Amino acid sequence: MTVSLSKHLQVETTLARLGASGQKAAIHELVGLLLKALPQFDPNELVSAMEQRERYYSTATLDGIAFPFIETHQVEEPVIALACSLSGVEFGSPQGELTHIFVALIIPNSKPKLAMQLLARLTRLFQSQADLKNQLLNCDEPHELYELFVKVESSL
Repeated sequence: MTVSLSKHLQVETTLARLGASGQKAAIHELVGLLLKALPQFDPNELVSAMEQRERYYSTATLDGIAFPFIETHQVEEPVIALACSLSGVEFGSPQGELTHIFVALIIPNSKPKLAMQLLARLTRLFQSQADLKNQLLNCDEPHELYELFVKVESSL
């Protein structure tokens, strides 16, 4: 069975214009989006966990995309946030490129294979749709971002 990314994304957890210019600020904004779906979480705990994860190994790719994620026992289902930065953010890319697309995930650690399945599907999504990054960056509103993501994933 194929995992669905769109099932775990909400319009409320999308942001067409990330304001951050650095990694710490970007993580704070991404956590803010995730908290819209998980208001019971401690924001400081999420920020700390995501920063620690990124220090351990950056999730930024050579293509200007990052998939920061946290695995926790506090959720039963994944939660996904999607954000775009027109100017780009220094997020620890292997070659120092700026990151423009962020897909942040909170994944239940009770489902060990799920993290790899979701990350693999994200990778396939962006690799199979060569212009997806530019299309997402051209979205001005969260609902446009959400609808485009759902549409593209449904064609995968």
